[in-house]
Amino acid sequence: MRKRLDAKTYSEVVEALLKAAGSYQMVRPVSTSFDVEGWRLAANALRLLEGEGRPDERGANPYFVSLYRTLADTLASGAGFLFGQEGREHTAQVDQERRQWREWRFRWGAEDQQRLAEAKDTMRQVGEPGVPLPALFCSPTMELGVDISALNAVYLRNMPPTPANYAQRSGRAGRSGQAALVVAYCAAQGPHDQYYFERPEAMVSGIVRPPAIELANRDLVRAHLHAIWLAESGKELAPDIPHVLNLSDQTLPIQQEITQAFAEPDLKTRAGAAMKRVLDSIGAELTQEAALWVPDREAFAAATADAAELEFSNAFDRWRQLYQGARDQLKEANRKSELPGLSANERKTAKDQQAQANEQLALLERGTSSSGSDFYTYRYLATEGFLPGYNFPRLPLYAYVPSIGAGPGGRAAYLQRARFLAIAEFGPRSLIYHEGRAFRVYRAKLPPGVRTEDRGKLSTATLFICDACGAAHQQDEPERCHACGSTMAATHPIRNVLRIDNVETLPAERITANDEERQHQGFDIQTVFAWPLRDGAFDVARALASDADGPVLSIDYARCAKS
Repeated sequence: MRKRLDAKTYSEVVEALLKAAGSYQMVRPVSTSFDVEGWRLAANALRLLEGEGRPDERGANPYFVSLYRTLADTLASGAGFLFGQEGREHTAQVDQERRQWREWRFRWGAEDQQRLAEAKDTMRQVGEPGVPLPALFCSPTMELGVDISALNAVYLRNMPPTPANYAQRSGRAGRSGQAALVVAYCAAQGPHDQYYFERPEAMVSGIVRPPAIELANRDLVRAHLHAIWLAESGKELAPDIPHVLNLSDQTLPIQQEITQAFAEPDLKTRAGAAMKRVLDSIGAELTQEAALWVPDREAFAAATADAAELEFSNAFDRWRQLYQGARDQLKEANRKSELPGLSANERKTAKDQQAQANEQLALLERGTSSSGSDFYTYRYLATEGFLPGYNFPRLPLYAYVPSIGAGPGGRAAYLQRARFLAIAEFGPRSLIYHEGRAFRVYRAKLPPGVRTEDRGKLSTATLFICDACGAAHQQDEPERCHACGSTMAATHPIRNVLRIDNVETLPAERITANDEERQHQGFDIQTVFAWPLRDGAFDVARALASDADGPVLSIDYARCAKS
């Protein structure tokens, strides 16, 4: 006689069945986002048998028939290659020691194997395997200074910027004289890639031009002058930022011993004289047409030396924002964890917030391990534009990825992207891949003071975009465009504009490329610009191209335009 089970008995029966299945390794317990443990069917408990045809008598899909038969034969023969494929990142976001381990694993020479044996214990602790690595996914970190003689294939996911970059990247393969394969993919929607797709000889056999630096670039010159000022102070900065800033003070000011060194009476005079000598050495480039920003070199050097201490402090504002945000998150998580009556899920959320805040604080405070750290003091000052730094993106955007347990991708990290890339890659709900894991952007880290006193609303801005040239204006309803002079009377404003410099992510489920394409969320990305304002005047150079019939093209160029 059938009897309908009540909810309590039903749960007990299901739990007993799952425990029995678990004892036979048919299912395995897994953690879930709910308050209870979940169960997953064990893959090795499945047995797939060949069917006898479809019930509707339609023919089987020949592709899947061939695929499953091939896999079955491969598994029966050992299936070494199915489970032996491994690929790892080799980018600036991977710490220097781990990159070196991967180079040894990839090269796998006798000396490399000896080094790996010596580092075996350290590698095991951080989840880095010690077996041969067949594939590396590289950024330009592999472009220079890395020699792997056995490398015989390079795949370029897009066309390099110049023939010099192509020569460096493709030249990683075949360095022992063996034949090598180089494949470059050209994106259909990329003008740069399509140009060289039609003219491959211009890239493969193109002219490698010597590097050029525009010495009349104001920001570049000022960064070098700041380096002179810092050297003249004689103060060597600690490699980690917490020894540069006073963390015991709520405002995180510069350490007193550093400010005392910067306050020496003759520092500005000495630095100004040294700066003047450097400006004189590039005087041929600082013409009135090319460098309107420096009409008087001595006065410019004096002004730069006078403002250097304040700009040095302001360069740490991004770090202060990140650090203060992590501290506030930790305080709030600690407060919530002490509240009575929390559910298991709420308590777990508070615990996760505590762990992430502590991870962020540890990352921000770590700069002593190597200069490869994003928050190594001198590298950080270069990315913020205070010091010169040719290898790092200037004023990048940061994305925080949390730790997700042991393994190569388990550690938390701050990822950097140049602004023109981050506007798409770090957009809301975007997927970011790091160390074989997927993370989804879920919120922005807002700077202090961005909320108004009126009910905590965000303090947003309004932009007016010129329909004729695309120049942006932040002032209220401008009459004419500052770039082309067109009327702005009928321009519709873009309201609620908010600048975002840092975002946070959450771990996401691994999905296939097809699933990612189906879930892809697009953004309407509009690129605008504004001429830089220097001493009350626009710093822009203008030229007019003409032929025998008259003017053909008007060109306006600004070295440090905002976009």
